[in-house]
Amino acid sequence: MRIRWKILALLLAISIIPMLVLRCNATRIFRALAVDLSERSGEAMVAQSTQALKRLVEDHARVLRREGELVAMVLETQSAEIEKRLGSPEATAGSRPPAVDWRSGKLADREPAS
Repeated sequence: MRIRWKILALLLAISIIPMLVLRCNATRIFRALAVDLSERSGEAMVAQSTQALKRLVEDHARVLRREGELVAMVLETQSAEIEKRLGSPEATAGSRPPAVDWRSGKLADREPAS
């Protein structure tokens, strides 16, 4: 084998071996980075989902509490009106119970029964 071929093989080994080592090392580092990134993003997504669900549950609880208060207020109004009508001797048979505006929970203005 000529000296030129020997020098060429030596120079190729000197340049290619470090490139192969760097390539293998970079591949290992990128895989570790990908695993770390996926774990972090998974934890972040779980935290965001937990927060969103907690907010949703609190909002639903608030709505249910307000609806319960509204029902209680309507029942109190109706029971007060029934007590008033049962207790007064001049209660007429043709009078209607008060109308309730369900959006505001207050008694609605209505024309008297004729």
